[in-house]
Amino acid sequence: CAGFLPDDQPDDIQAESCTFSEEILPPAPFSILTQGEIGTDNYYFHLGNSAPDHLFAMGSKNVGGFPDVQISTDGGNSWTDRSPDIQKAPISICFLDPETGIVSLRDNTGCPDDCQNLCKAILTKDGGKTWEEVTYPGLRGVLNHLRTDQEGNLYAHLWTSSDSSSLVKSTDQGKTFEILYTGQTYGSQTIVFSHVVTDNKIIAAGQEAGVILVFDHSGTLLQTLNTGINGSIQGIELLSDQTWILSTSIGAYLTENAGSDWTLLREGRSRILYASLSNDQQPEILLSVNTGYCPTDVIRAKDVLAYSSDGGTTWNDSDPVENMNLGFSYQLIQTDQSSSLIMLQDHLLEFSR
Repeated sequence: CAGFLPDDQPDDIQAESCTFSEEILPPAPFSILTQGEIGTDNYYFHLGNSAPDHLFAMGSKNVGGFPDVQISTDGGNSWTDRSPDIQKAPISICFLDPETGIVSLRDNTGCPDDCQNLCKAILTKDGGKTWEEVTYPGLRGVLNHLRTDQEGNLYAHLWTSSDSSSLVKSTDQGKTFEILYTGQTYGSQTIVFSHVVTDNKIIAAGQEAGVILVFDHSGTLLQTLNTGINGSIQGIELLSDQTWILSTSIGAYLTENAGSDWTLLREGRSRILYASLSNDQQPEILLSVNTGYCPTDVIRAKDVLAYSSDGGTTWNDSDPVENMNLGFSYQLIQTDQSSSLIMLQDHLLEFSR
């Protein structure tokens, strides 16, 4: 499931060289395969699955910025357009099963003086063939980063303004939402990440840089972790109860004691593309890392794929690719212990080892 919020701006790092590879060549032992292509000119920043071969992707149409929803029932080889006929901007998407899905919307009623008066979404019960618009009484703002637990409950980051955020939950497939937690410390401001839902916890990014909040599924705040990392959180990957990988706007970090202590793995704005524990319990990690920006009037980011098999002690880097991170979807699907799926514009890529 997926979501959107305004992200922070690129770091002002001057790249030493502005020579780029024409194609993405991942470092060994990874290979890359184009699994399927949707066949539009749109970017699909939201990707998820509700069953092993049932994938969903969402972007915004080039004309109007309205929802573009695509469904695959064969693991991403082919796609069917299930876009709703609605003239509102899409925020987040989640399918609880191949038939039951939700897309949250941005409603501009009251703009520009008093935006976000309403909270809206559209629901489907037939795999996206038809959609029904719903308004949530008592809620104001947009539902970001829709996530589900093993019992089929939905969680989202309700964003009203930069200083007003709430953790909300739905127990009826998105028909209604209740506020679990509202506090000045809660509320990620990044595009790609707000929270991850585990078997019994919700691990969320706080408003302040480097702060992680741990909730139970009822919204009780169990723990506040001040990592001391002065960067916005881009993702958290849990390899075990104790071993987590944290990607941020300034680097990737490792904890082996559930967030009490952190070790820098790699400098630079990072995205986690693959992470697992080896047989000897060493973290294996594939990152997309920004190593600098070319001194031009337009953004030309120098991004590399970096792989470590020994918990970040050594790295094997790919050749740099221009603006690779900008084209990747905010979410990926790690299919098993050897591969992951991610969208690059309208192409579904598989990284496998």
